[in-house]
Amino acid sequence: MNKPATKILPHIVDTILLASAVAILLIWQLNPFTVNWLTAKIIALLLYILLGMVAFRFGRNRMQRACAFVLALFAGAYILVVAYSKTPYVFSSIW
Repeated sequence: MNKPATKILPHIVDTILLASAVAILLIWQLNPFTVNWLTAKIIALLLYILLGMVAFRFGRNRMQRACAFVLALFAGAYILVVAYSKTPYVFSSIW
């Protein structure tokens, strides 16, 4: 956690992810709240960033950090699945 790469790299990744979301909106000239899958993806991205902040900085103990890390991985997987399937209801086929 004290290495420069671990302090800088998460900010770079998060900035690239947010910039790509904004770029999609601008290029396609979309309102994110009219396209369900894009809205879900942006919300999941914000959740991913918040969970990453808890996992790497604001977690009070090891258990909180581990839970936030695992949940951030699930949020990242959800973002990928929504990006490929273009539907926010990716878990509906499982149940």
